[in-house]
Amino acid sequence: MRNTIALSAALMFSVGADAQTNDYSVTSIVTNSQDAHLVNPWGLAHRSKHPHHNEWWAADEVSGLSTLSTANGDIAPIVVTVPPASGDGTGSPTGIASNGLLFAFVTLDGTISTWDATSKPSKPGEQCYECHVSAATIVVNNSARGASYQGLTIAKNVTSGAETYYVANANEGVEAYDATSFSPLT
Repeated sequence: MRNTIALSAALMFSVGADAQTNDYSVTSIVTNSQDAHLVNPWGLAHRSKHPHHNEWWAADEVSGLSTLSTANGDIAPIVVTVPPASGDGTGSPTGIASNGLLFAFVTLDGTISTWDATSKPSKPGEQCYECHVSAATIVVNNSARGASYQGLTIAKNVTSGAETYYVANANEGVEAYDATSFSPLT
C-alpha cells in the first residue's frame, strides 16, 4: 500500500443568487516511496504564521515521527521523533497543529507532545534543519486513564486572543487545553 500526502484546497464561490458550487483540487506532494518515514500519515500541519515557507508537516503514525516536505515534493532533512506515553518504543502521532513556532502532536496512546521550531540547534552557531532538537517533549500524558487522541487543532479566542488546543479523544469526546500551559480547560 502506498501512503500519500495530498493537499486539498476548497474554493467556494457564488454562481447565482440561490446557487453555490464547491470545487476541490487535490495535489500529491510526497509518497512513502520518496519518504520512508511516511507510514500511515494522519495529521498534516502548515506553519500558519509563515505561509511563504510552503512547508507541510505530517504526523507519521506507524513510524512515530513527524516529517516535513514542501508543496513541490522536496523532503526536508528534519525528522522529529514523537515519544510514546511509556517512554519506550515507538510513538503513534495522529494529529498535529502549529501556531507558527510551536508544533503540538497527539498520539493514540493519549499524549500531547510539543516541539519548538525556535529550539536552539545542538551545534552552536548552526542554523540548519539537521542541527535542531530532534525529539518532541510530552506535556500531557493521559494514557493511564485510557485516552486515545486521534485529532488536534488550535484556535484563537477572538475576544481574549488566547490560543486553545482542541483534542479529539476517541474515548471521551473533545478536550481543550491552554496553548501556553497545556492545563485542561472546561
